[in-house]
Amino acid sequence: MYIIYKVIFYFVAFIIYYIYLSFVDWFIHSFIMHNPNTFFLELRESHKKHHINNNYSITFDYYETLIIYLFSLFFILLIYVFYKYFTYNNISIKTIAFIALFNAISILLGVASHNYCHSKHHNCLHNIGDCFIIKVPNYICNIINNHHEKHHYNSKTNFCTIFLGFDYIANTNYNT
Repeated sequence: MYIIYKVIFYFVAFIIYYIYLSFVDWFIHSFIMHNPNTFFLELRESHKKHHINNNYSITFDYYETLIIYLFSLFFILLIYVFYKYFTYNNISIKTIAFIALFNAISILLGVASHNYCHSKHHNCLHNIGDCFIIKVPNYICNIINNHHEKHHYNSKTNFCTIFLGFDYIANTNYNT
């Protein structure tokens, strides 16, 4: 019985973490790339160019990936520390290291998938630049690119770029 509870716990934890990654994806796209008052003006300007020219793809280089990682890590560790504080448990360095490593892998896979699918969608795979990619199966790229294409129809919708889902929670999903 203990194993069943553990499997259920990790399954629920994975779903919650995926929703968290989807939120981070949504937040960066909606509040940084579509916000004229953002601190990341270069990224905002590049994104505006992308909306004007459909053959201009946005990819994330190593520095931008590090910023995304640190942003997402900060909040997930904050949640962990608050949880431990309010349940009167000790904070585990091993757990923090695991969270940091798992988050790094998730962000790297997400960014590399985004760089590939987004560049493929905009026919820019030949001009990737200083970023990394991971080849994603076509059926996954098609789902992601279909979601992305609807964002170009209405730029106030479909802010999730790779971890789809939070648009439904935030009510920013494009409905046809």
